[in-house]
Amino acid sequence: MPLNTLRLNHRPSTHPNDRIVFIKPLPRPAHRQHEYNLADTFLRAIAAQCLPIMKSHWLSVTTLEEFGPNSEFMGRNFNSGECIQLVLQTKKTTKDRHDTHADAAAAPTWLPFEVVQMVMMHELAHNVHMNHAKAFWDTRNVFAAELKALWARGYTGDGFWSGGRALEDLNTIIQADGRRGLVRSDELADLPLCGED
Repeated sequence: MPLNTLRLNHRPSTHPNDRIVFIKPLPRPAHRQHEYNLADTFLRAIAAQCLPIMKSHWLSVTTLEEFGPNSEFMGRNFNSGECIQLVLQTKKTTKDRHDTHADAAAAPTWLPFEVVQMVMMHELAHNVHMNHAKAFWDTRNVFAAELKALWARGYTGDGFWSGGRALEDLNTIIQADGRRGLVRSDELADLPLCGED
């Protein structure tokens, strides 16, 4: 994607990262609009926090989009940043593979924000090296170290995102939603990171 994309009527409060052209949560039915809004805020908060890393390494992404809960991957990168897909939720599934009705009825739970951010660093490293070779992991570790430094500074984004208000709202909404909560980090051990793993 060319870095000189012209965005007309741009408002930084609605689009927090000029290195990402489109941000797209999954469509949801009208009665689940609150989930759509939460996913949209989640993706925009991810985009806001990775802006300094993307700027310093000249990275760009055409589309950052949500991908539905699945057991195959937590993130994917197509064509070195043409499209990055992030899984924001996971479903609790039964161990009985024949009990598909129970699995279909299971409510998804939101993944921890910090985990999805680290998946984003992994996928951004694929912009530089597509295969999981040593050079890829070295790049990913540089991005992860820079992200941890941003966390240590309390950085949440520029402009509207700088006060951390959006992140506080995100955590409040997730925790207040009794039907969906956060997945604990220790529950993530069995989830594959991306389609290649």
